[in-house]
Amino acid sequence: MSRLRRGKRKAKRRDRGRRPVVRIGTPDPSLTGLVGLAVIEELVGALGVVGELDRAVGPIKARARG
Repeated sequence: MSRLRRGKRKAKRRDRGRRPVVRIGTPDPSLTGLVGLAVIEELVGALGVVGELDRAVGPIKARARG
């Protein structure tokens, strides 16, 4: 029983120092070219940029379509 406990502690210490491997190279073909747009959209929503622009610019008249 004591051997198992010591083995687990040592394994945890070894794993703690490891970092994930980052690979730089050709882009993943399964990702779209607009993947960065989702990040910007989240940032704009979190900061409330659209609401601030609406307050600063004021109402904009919509075109009559039909």
